[in-house]
Amino acid sequence: MYIPSQTHGLLESSASLNADFKGEHSGVTDIDVITLDAYTESLESTAAGLLKIDVESTEHKVLAGGTETIARDRPLLVLEVLHLADHAWLDTFCRKNRYRIFTLHPAYMQARIRVEFHGDAWNQCFCPEEKLSILQSCADWIGLEFRH
Repeated sequence: MYIPSQTHGLLESSASLNADFKGEHSGVTDIDVITLDAYTESLESTAAGLLKIDVESTEHKVLAGGTETIARDRPLLVLEVLHLADHAWLDTFCRKNRYRIFTLHPAYMQARIRVEFHGDAWNQCFCPEEKLSILQSCADWIGLEFRH
């Protein structure tokens, strides 16, 4: 894992497995990683209903390692989609797996036709087509306008 430089005086928490995520590194540390499928297989619990993925531009790798979990459980996926993310891969993933794309803004959720970086909505929700009513209910419950 690449540890970003701490020289700017702020609390830096953006370590990443992507060496290109930050221009300067204060260090590199080895960590153990497993796939999402291996992790969920090791659990003795119910199906995943929601996954929050914030891995500083390597979201496509997490999803690629979770194909069985995603196919089986069809969870809502909330991802931080930054400018360095593999937008084309994520877009293909959504089309192939019948997931709808929504940007998450402070006051509303906006349906999108493709995965792109949005400076005012880094977090995006990929929603299985068959669970759109659940997503809309969640938006209503927390007071977000649902722009379908």
